[in-house]
Amino acid sequence: MILLSHERASEPTVGIHEATSFEPRWQLYRAMLLVVAALATYLYLPLLSGGRLLVPSFPTVAMMPLLYLTVRRNISTADKLFLPKVVFVLLLSMAFSPGYAYLTEKFLSLVQFSLAIVVTVMTVRLMQQMRREVVERSLLVVWCLLLAGSVLEVAGLTREISDAFRARVYEEMYTLYDGDLRDISFVGWVRPKVFSTEPSCVTKMFIVAVNAWLLIRVTKIKAVTAAAATGAMFVIMGSPMYVVSVAMTLAVLVWNPLSSIQTRVATVLAALIVSVLFVATFGDTAFSTLETRIQRIGTTEPDGQLEIRSENLRAVIPWVSLVNNLSRWPIFGVGIGGKEVALEESGLDLLSYKRVMGANASAEVWSYLGLLGGTLFIWLLLKQASHTGVRRLGLMLILVFLFSQLMGGLDSFRYWGHITLLWGALAVADSNVNGAANPPRRMGSRASSIDERAFGHQASGI
Repeated sequence: MILLSHERASEPTVGIHEATSFEPRWQLYRAMLLVVAALATYLYLPLLSGGRLLVPSFPTVAMMPLLYLTVRRNISTADKLFLPKVVFVLLLSMAFSPGYAYLTEKFLSLVQFSLAIVVTVMTVRLMQQMRREVVERSLLVVWCLLLAGSVLEVAGLTREISDAFRARVYEEMYTLYDGDLRDISFVGWVRPKVFSTEPSCVTKMFIVAVNAWLLIRVTKIKAVTAAAATGAMFVIMGSPMYVVSVAMTLAVLVWNPLSSIQTRVATVLAALIVSVLFVATFGDTAFSTLETRIQRIGTTEPDGQLEIRSENLRAVIPWVSLVNNLSRWPIFGVGIGGKEVALEESGLDLLSYKRVMGANASAEVWSYLGLLGGTLFIWLLLKQASHTGVRRLGLMLILVFLFSQLMGGLDSFRYWGHITLLWGALAVADSNVNGAANPPRRMGSRASSIDERAFGHQASGI
């Protein structure tokens, strides 16, 4: 076993993985666990009882014990302290914000936020237990499944199955997407939902998976492949979200420490050319659709109120609410989960508190937590990211900010499930650049080379 450990030490490693003869089996197990975690985030299957929601993402919650058993030996002191620090900030936002009549709603939001953070930390550690190429292939499986599923559904081969699944699983809890005529007017066909509630769910998970896959190891071939796949999904979906995906891809390509400036420029140009040519060749209406949807940002009803459409919910309403909230409660905002408070003070005719924050998590941070609470939370997040091995904190900020323009739900499993893939991929990539990541020390462990070698050997989880 000592000889085996020395042999493993000469191999390129990422994070912590077990050095045993059962390595391939455990790598496959972890790969399957990561793919299932990503699909659980994507599907977001609710657990209902009597028409009431009990758990918003039941598979994610059900996986928590298995995740813990897998990564328990890799959970460090900093990992364990991260959650109480975040909870402290959330409690401050509850204590020093208005709306004490809504404390129950705020408390439930705090609990869900806390559980989502726990899952995020464990999943990042899971990704660090895996070899780089295994993480890479797992993410490849995720975005290829979404691309293939979209093509099959547009071709009519899986649409009936997908629609039947959606009606069976989601209809009691969520409002199912019914914009088929709108889709046809935009792209010429009914956009695929691929077993999720709406096309945007497909788009968001694809964007995260393909960029996380590229982030693990940047090469020209992968950059061109990612560009072609993104172009294909843009043609299929006709969504302006893919503009954000292109921005994320460019950030990954430019902020690549292993490449020279000339190589980065060449890679960026190759990716852009392939993407534009693909869309120009196969998407006659794609650019006109994009132009139309961008023009709809900020559109209003005859009475002057903002129209309730996806463009405004992502790009306008969140920022209007943010200005209103910070003008009244600048220090700690409306408190975590304080949508009801925000609606009462918004001056917007939104009909439902669920729309008052729109769908933009970057605005939600400041609306919920205020200037002081938001700053503390972002500082804690970056400090924890640094502890997990992320060195390019600026790139992480950019990627999280860009993706946050696409969805809200700062306190949801779904939002953090997407962020986890970007965070974990960046931690794995930076660990590979800087050498194997230092094993996280358990409470009470000594920092000696012998202890670290032993811990590295025991860090197999299951």
